[in-house]
Amino acid sequence: MSYEIQPERVVLAAVDAPKRARARSSCTSAHGKWLWLRMEVCATWKDAPKAALERVTEGSDAVEICRAFAAQYQELQEFFGVLCLDQKHRPIGFAVISVGGVDVTLVDMRLLFKPPLLANAAAIIVTHNHPSGDPTPSREDVALTEKAAQASKLLGLRLLDHIIIGRDTHFSFTDHGAMPKG
Repeated sequence: MSYEIQPERVVLAAVDAPKRARARSSCTSAHGKWLWLRMEVCATWKDAPKAALERVTEGSDAVEICRAFAAQYQELQEFFGVLCLDQKHRPIGFAVISVGGVDVTLVDMRLLFKPPLLANAAAIIVTHNHPSGDPTPSREDVALTEKAAQASKLLGLRLLDHIIIGRDTHFSFTDHGAMPKG
């Protein structure tokens, strides 16, 4: 299976070439300008396996998708991303929010929630990698998860999980019962 990975862009399965073309031609109205803005931050999700387009019922269901995006950064630098889900918890997009150094990346809550809001997501799963290979969450990871849970509640989004990708394993806050209620 392969994904078209374009860092720092939202990758949406629902956006196809005809929709992008219509968006370009309808840029005269306010709605058209918004739609074009949305299309500008989107790319098609090519060759996604059928399982990736199915419903995500728990954090571990999303690990394969998150790991595909983490692969390009895995041993080099830390990254932080968000998986956007629709009302039925089907993946509709993924956005890389931040790319940092070998052991840290900064996450601005405003930037974290911009792609899910533009994609009209109903729920999100946040993810980042640990280049060390050990997915054990740090105090900063726990604090970030709590802050994201509070912000998502204010915005009416459901934060389903925070997945930390390690070398051959992962840590899911939901699976370990560590997900804050928000």
